[in-house]
Amino acid sequence: TSGVGFIADYLGATGTVTVDGAGSAWTNTGKLYIGNGGSGALTVSNGGAVTDHNAYIGYAGSSSGTVTIDGSSWNNSTYLDVGYGG
Repeated sequence: TSGVGFIADYLGATGTVTVDGAGSAWTNTGKLYIGNGGSGALTVSNGGAVTDHNAYIGYAGSSSGTVTIDGSSWNNSTYLDVGYGG
């Protein structure tokens, strides 16, 4: 559990998060950034779960992000922005 989640937060950074398996979960009580300057990837598989308030994929101008959901769930309670700036 985290307040705000970042994957690849800085310019040139790379990051990957995998939430795999039933009972595996990543809960963000605030925002989730996947590629906030760098190149980020999120994979949720085999019954895993991700929850957040707002999510951004490719937030900053130089960033990129990918999300793969396979037999799992990703719940955004407010909104999802894809390619916000990146």
